[in-house]
Amino acid sequence: MSFYPIALAVAIACFSTYPLLFKKYVNNANLFGLILILVLFTAVGAALPSVVFLFSASISYLSWLTMIAIGLLNSAAFYLVFYAFSRERAGIVNTAVYSQDPLLALFSAIFFFPALFAHTAIAVVLLFIGLALISIDLIALFKKKTLVSKYVWVAFAGTLMWTGFWLLFYTLPRNTLPLVYISFIFLITASIVLAVHYLVFHNKKVKVFAGNPLFKYIAIAGVLDGVGNAAVSFAYTSNPVLTPLSLAAVAPIVILLSFVFLRERFNKREIIGLVLIVAALVFALL
Repeated sequence: MSFYPIALAVAIACFSTYPLLFKKYVNNANLFGLILILVLFTAVGAALPSVVFLFSASISYLSWLTMIAIGLLNSAAFYLVFYAFSRERAGIVNTAVYSQDPLLALFSAIFFFPALFAHTAIAVVLLFIGLALISIDLIALFKKKTLVSKYVWVAFAGTLMWTGFWLLFYTLPRNTLPLVYISFIFLITASIVLAVHYLVFHNKKVKVFAGNPLFKYIAIAGVLDGVGNAAVSFAYTSNPVLTPLSLAAVAPIVILLSFVFLRERFNKREIIGLVLIVAALVFALL
């Protein structure tokens, strides 16, 4: 029996659910405490599927340095992306996050497959037009008003860091299971975020675990994120072609679910922008 369809289904389900759960229960008054909970339980979810392999893994010194670099990028991305989630609609932010696939395709074309540059460049042009449409009201801009949503670009900055995450991840030696790498990377990320939280908030009364009524919901979102990442690493190993194409479905699924369950609404300009970003995602993967 192949576990690939199960892993892919788990990844899609987790990635379609955790952003909505985080958005529904996020509390801006204690945002950084909630991000800490999210990251810690993401590490738990990522490590669970491979816990039996962690203690026997043989990882080189250079690979550890690479994973630490990935952990730093991942930590910064978490702060940026989930800060954006706390301020902007989940359907908008999550779609911006999925722009990492056209970006990965572009960097791959530049460094490894130059013949594909024109194809991926078209996808990136569509991507930036879409990002502009969901973040900028041209009429308001001509009236010298500010961006409708600067948080789209905050999320995009985090997405650039997640793009760097995967570019570095692909340089890791294949003699160790990707599941193990993912587990250690998220454990490193959790350690970094925990250290940052202690340094910033250790003199302040910030409720993180005890007395935080949102703890269980954000913890569940974190576990879903971690399990989703573990499932993706397994799915990519089994089928690196079909997996990204299948995961492209997550962006429109989250848009639809946010419309139904979070009652998020989008105007015509935003709908066109969202469609262009999803089109760019699919086009980059074809």
